[in-house]
Amino acid sequence: MNQTLPNDPPMSAPVEELPDTFFLPPSRARWVFSVVLSTFIVGVNLYVVSTQGGSALAILATIFTITGLASGAQLVPGSAGLWLDRKGFTFRMFWVDRRREWDEVSPVLSSQVGLLQLVGYSRKNDAPNKPREVLPDTYGISAHELADLMNHWRNRALTA
Repeated sequence: MNQTLPNDPPMSAPVEELPDTFFLPPSRARWVFSVVLSTFIVGVNLYVVSTQGGSALAILATIFTITGLASGAQLVPGSAGLWLDRKGFTFRMFWVDRRREWDEVSPVLSSQVGLLQLVGYSRKNDAPNKPREVLPDTYGISAHELADLMNHWRNRALTA
């Protein structure tokens, strides 16, 4: 199913040439915020553990330490990002690439869940009304803008 964006030309108009690839780096603000928040929570938990005891808070401090380290890893150059190209997209998280072809995914949807902005899509054999896979980041732009950008690339690739 091809979804047409408002800025797309009519199907009879010539399709503009896409660049070979388009790279979006990870959202530094998002990952820095996560590191700072995790550090704050760990500090509070360790303070309470040292003054009042409580093994449950020590476990919580460990969980947030791991979360902070994982978030910090996303700030290392080359560890994360999103590449769009004529045939599909590749997203990288923790130096692991995941590739999806445009013809095997549904139009990309955006949603807001609490403070989180998410962008997701379904694969060919999934139910079309509910994204089954979600990107780990919005790459410094809003979820709506990212969904529009990815759908623009998808539509151009599928109509070319």
